[in-house]
Amino acid sequence: MPVLLFLGTNDKIVGDVKIAEKAGNEYPDIQIEVLESGHLIAVEERDIVNKKVIEFLENKSKIIQAEATGQSWI
Repeated sequence: MPVLLFLGTNDKIVGDVKIAEKAGNEYPDIQIEVLESGHLIAVEERDIVNKKVIEFLENKSKIIQAEATGQSWI
């Protein structure tokens, strides 16, 4: 399952971004975005988050469609 993970550099709840990023990279299909933000990253950086979510979903949609039709998505 594809995962899009946002981490805020000033997130006092999650803590150290480097540790969270390292743990996140254990997932096989993950995209990690680190932004200058606190824990409320979707509020504090809403324009960037919305853009990244749309790009992520569009890319995954293209991959799924290509796989369904036997075409290359690259």
